[in-house]
Amino acid sequence: MVGKRPNITALHVVDKAHAYRHKDQPEPSKDTPVAPEYLSEEAKAIFNELVETINELYPASASHTEMIALYAEHKELALQMDWFLRSIDPETGRQHGHTYTTLNKLGEKMIKPRPEVKILHDARVSCSNILKEFGLSPSSQRSVKIEKKKAVENAFANLDKIG
Repeated sequence: MVGKRPNITALHVVDKAHAYRHKDQPEPSKDTPVAPEYLSEEAKAIFNELVETINELYPASASHTEMIALYAEHKELALQMDWFLRSIDPETGRQHGHTYTTLNKLGEKMIKPRPEVKILHDARVSCSNILKEFGLSPSSQRSVKIEKKKAVENAFANLDKIG
């Protein structure tokens, strides 16, 4: 069908515990995710930071452990590549930068992109995609509305006003 997209005719209320789960999927674990042992100390810190961030929106589940660990590994890799590209090359005394110079078969100088730049880019794209899965990007947050918790009223507070 070509033409204008049809208007929305119905809204579905999604509670925050099931905001990112299809109704046919099994119920996620109620346990909090714990960083796997194979992660480095820096990756474990990134893992725990993401768990805290997810908990601000909805309960993080142990079912998400592998996805969060994957994010932590890619984030750590991106930080390492960024550090390398900004660090000083001991041979030249200059920043490594995004390119390097080499000689071709004819002995002419060629400027080539560093492989670390592609690794950095791929790691950042992976991190971005994983954050979208958890609803942690601006566009994904707009698509799911999570209601704020209602304040609990004290039933006995009105009795004090009567007497």
